Amino acid sequence: MARHGGSATTDVDADCVRLAEAGTPVRGPDEPPWGRMASFTDPRRQRSDAAGGGAPVGTPA
Repeated sequence: MARHGGSATTDVDADCVRLAEAGTPVRGPDEPPWGRMASFTDPRRQRSDAAGGGAPVGTPA
């Protein structure tokens, strides 16, 4: 059975960078109508989402 988790964060962008640097596959960050979020797969191949703050998509770094 597949499991799907999620967590709140104050900076989705920084979390995506840290996860990617650690070799974790990350999709996002995205900005759907309900808020800013990203998805990733943990080492046990479980999908999780992180939702919260960060710069709006398309904002220059």
